[in-house]
Amino acid sequence: MCTKHRRFTDKEDEFLRSNCSTMSRRDMATHLGRSVRAVESRCRKLGLRKFQVHAFTAKEDRIIRAAKGRTSVEIARLLGRAPAVVRMRAKRLGLGKWKSIKPNAGEYRGYKVRGIRRSKGKYIRIQEHRAVMEDHLGRRLTDSERVHHIDFDKRNNRVRNLYLCDSDAEHRGIHAGFARLCTGIFYGGRVMFDRTMGAYHLCETNKL
Repeated sequence: MCTKHRRFTDKEDEFLRSNCSTMSRRDMATHLGRSVRAVESRCRKLGLRKFQVHAFTAKEDRIIRAAKGRTSVEIARLLGRAPAVVRMRAKRLGLGKWKSIKPNAGEYRGYKVRGIRRSKGKYIRIQEHRAVMEDHLGRRLTDSERVHHIDFDKRNNRVRNLYLCDSDAEHRGIHAGFARLCTGIFYGGRVMFDRTMGAYHLCETNKL
């Protein structure tokens, strides 16, 4: 079906509402696989305000420069911005494309790594959270098993913060369930976004 005439889904509308103030129309169009014109038209129909990105502060720039070994998604979540905007800023700061930012020797995609010896004295590097789970279970993990960080902190590898998933699908399901929960909390009015501070916070009437 032609993209021009394809109706926007509820999921796409939700994406536009969530990112209209931090992503350019072109970036959103690329993400959705649509034309810039189609995205602009849909934004107008949804009553979304004109694209505007708050200027990066010196503190944000320092965080981006020190982001070696971390994903743009992690940094975007930390700054309350869209990953595409963070990658663009990194490029403008002279850091090049995000994938060219070399990870720390002791990290891989934001995860801690460690060296361990396998059978026959073979020495390999493994993500620390998987090694911790293997030590806890007393066996090696299969290639299909995934280890989930309960608090979403990739560096918190205490056993009580780890949960073993039988498959990648189960792991994705946990993340998807959390995303749905956050969306429900936001639209339920328990969380709001402060445009002056550029951050989310709990509504005063709902704090415990």
